[in-house]
Parts: sequence; structure tokens; C-alpha cells
Amino acid sequence: MPPAFDRWRAVRSTLTFGLCLGAVTAVAGLHYGVFAAIGCYVDAYGTRDPYPRRGPVLGLLCAGFVVTFTAGSLVAGDVWAMTAVLAVVAGGATLFVHTLHLSGPGSYFVVLVSALAAFLPPVGLAETVTRAGCVAIGASVSWLSAMSGRLVRPYAPEERAVSAAFRSVAAFADTARRAAAVPPRGDSSAARRSACTAVHAAWAALEDARGRGTAPAPRRLALFDLMVRLEAVFDTLQNAAERGGDPVPATWAP
Repeated sequence: MPPAFDRWRAVRSTLTFGLCLGAVTAVAGLHYGVFAAIGCYVDAYGTRDPYPRRGPVLGLLCAGFVVTFTAGSLVAGDVWAMTAVLAVVAGGATLFVHTLHLSGPGSYFVVLVSALAAFLPPVGLAETVTRAGCVAIGASVSWLSAMSGRLVRPYAPEERAVSAAFRSVAAFADTARRAAAVPPRGDSSAARRSACTAVHAAWAALEDARGRGTAPAPRRLALFDLMVRLEAVFDTLQNAAERGGDPVPATWAP
């Protein structure tokens, strides 16, 4: 199922980008404001991760932005050094993002930040540090923006994941019912795969939000209970679809 357009995130990202670009430009000039805006690429990551996990992982990503930008700036003008640094950055960023299953555009923006710095005219160490500081400002503001929702709805990422799982399973129920009702039996495998993916994502979100050594919050316990019930319904639907049995009751469909 296609994800819904997140209007609040779009507004938040626009405000974050505008604040960083405008504030740094007003203080130091547009040429430094652009570097602060580059740091705002952090906002593209972690949107589906629960806040207990999002904070530390995005913090590491912010540090990675600054380090890779600095590395790219230091080798600017040296083709072989640029090639080596960008290769290391690409490999390291891909490993980092995939290992931590960080939601977002993969290693793309990490590599882009380093490449932008590398392809600029070479500058001295002091200028490199200043530019990296501007990137750090943008990344830090984006981190604060990404975590701001915790003050209002601390369980929103998990709730969205569980809600998406319910919608996907309901869509699978509807597809299976329609496929069984009209001979020859139709194919509901695509809807089943979508439901499996959504259910797995919901369980992953609840697991990522679970604290170590602390009792889970009542809201997360309620979400966990909902997922246990959804798993039972989903298993029943899959068994019915595999056996080619009776159509799924209409009350199970959306």
C-alpha cells in the first residue's frame, strides 16, 4: 500500500531547512548558509524509526556527515585521494545504513555530502573546519527537528507502523475474499507479500522501541497486544488462502 503523505513532516523539514539557511546566511553569508543547509540532509533519515532508537542512530549519522564532509574537503583537488576517500565513504556509509536498518535514502546523502566537499576548490584547514562547523549546525538542528515529535506523540512511529500493518492485512483479506469468490481462484500473493512486509515492519518498530532493563510503557504494551491478535488473524487468512478454502468473511475485509 502506498504510504500516506506526511504533511507535518514536510512542513517541519521546510522550516528546518529555511531556519538553518536563513540564520547562518544572516550571520556569516550565503556561502556558509549553503553548508548549513547541506547538514539538513539528515532530516531525510529515521522517519520510521521509534524515538528511543532514532535519537542515537541519527546522532551517529550527524557525526558521520561532519566527518565525511571534512574528509572530502581535505582531499579536494587531488583526483586519486578524492577517489579513495569517496570509495571508503560509499562503502562505510552503505555498511552503516544497512547494518542499522536506518530508514531513509540509504547511503546516498552521506556520499553526496562528501562528494560536494571534494569537488569544491581546495581550501585551507581553517576554512575546512569552518565549513564543517556549518554542516554540524544544520545536522544538529535537523536532529532536534526529527526528535521534536517525541514531546507531543512519543509513540507515533510505532502507532503508524501498527496501523499500516492492520491496513495491509485488511487489504489482503479483501483481496483473498474477492479471489476466492470468483472462479477460477485469483492470485492474492502480491497482497500477502505486502501484508507480510507491513507486519514485519510493525514488529521491528516495537522491538526497536523496547528499552533495555526497563518495563515497557502501557501504550507499547497495548500495541504489542494488538499485533499478537493481528498475527492470529493473518495466520488464519494465509491458511485459508493456501488451502483454497471458503472465502474470507466480508466482515474481515475493509
